Amino acid sequence: MSDVECFIQRQKHTQDFFDRLTYHIYQGFLEDCRALFLKKYRGQDTFF
Repeated sequence: MSDVECFIQRQKHTQDFFDRLTYHIYQGFLEDCRALFLKKYRGQDTFF
């Protein structure tokens, strides 16, 4: 494998890693929002 191919492969792996990281952070953020929302509005009849 040439240096260029190695570099491209490494870039691809890095991109995959960051995509997964971003996804996990985003998922965690959504979960937090939902938990806050439920905590704030639990016991009330009105859901927006």
